[in-house]
Amino acid sequence: GHPQLQLTIESAEQRAAELARAGYNFRRWRYLQAMAARVSRPSYDLVELRRNDPSGFSWTWTQYDIARLRREGVDWVVVQEHPYLKFSAVDAPFVETLADHSVKTFNPFTAAATPLYDPIDAYYLPVAGFAGVDRAGPKITIYRLGTP
Repeated sequence: GHPQLQLTIESAEQRAAELARAGYNFRRWRYLQAMAARVSRPSYDLVELRRNDPSGFSWTWTQYDIARLRREGVDWVVVQEHPYLKFSAVDAPFVETLADHSVKTFNPFTAAATPLYDPIDAYYLPVAGFAGVDRAGPKITIYRLGTP
């Protein structure tokens, strides 16, 4: 469900080092990064905001609010959510604090019907109630924090 954004070279190297120390085999990931480096497109320093994440990776923040994001130089927040799939649940209180910063929302749902999903399907495709969606995928909202 996450938008596929390219990491900066520095961020990719940092993640590779942390994953190696944690014992992960990331040969395929490294190959994809090398392929992406050949294509000229913007790259980003990305962090994941997860309240309950025991991984300890530097790019996953468990303590955050708008003030910290601004202090750390975060300009954009991208939230992916899905009302029918638990693995795409959002930190609702935090998202509420972002309401005044919304720039654009891409919503796959229509008001016509309630689609039915397989709870373990990570492709975001309904198994019934197709009239309830325009496209596959979670709802994605982009927020711009800007200056306080």
